[in-house]
Amino acid sequence: MGEWSGWESGDSVGMPNWPHGPSLDQHEILRRTAIAFRRVVIDWAEGDRWAEARISGAVEIGYTGLLLEAEHSLRGRSVLVSLADEGGPGAAWVRFYMTPDTGCLDLHYEPPGAEVACRQLALKLADVLGYEFATDEPAEPPRCT
Repeated sequence: MGEWSGWESGDSVGMPNWPHGPSLDQHEILRRTAIAFRRVVIDWAEGDRWAEARISGAVEIGYTGLLLEAEHSLRGRSVLVSLADEGGPGAAWVRFYMTPDTGCLDLHYEPPGAEVACRQLALKLADVLGYEFATDEPAEPPRCT
């Protein structure tokens, strides 16, 4: 799974009041994003490739039983979603792999250096889904005057 290590931006959108919900199912998330964003790519084949890589990684580290079965259950049920509102080679894109567990979506931003524009897309995504935006960036320390 080295190809995906460090893939996430540290930002995510997730259901409010986790783990009690409400969360949306995959098809509802896809429907809402298809309506809200000017450019949307829904890639089930890449989702399967990612699921296979997860299975391989799980086998390598010794998963067995229910843990390995959970990874296998992602086959045919994982999708890469890519969202943008602008065109062109420098357009900001937000991407995320989505499994049937849609409570939290870890976000990837492209291209490098477009974090501000990508974060605006992420905030729009959270709003469209009724989810909350979160980041793992530390809060700025208070300024002393």
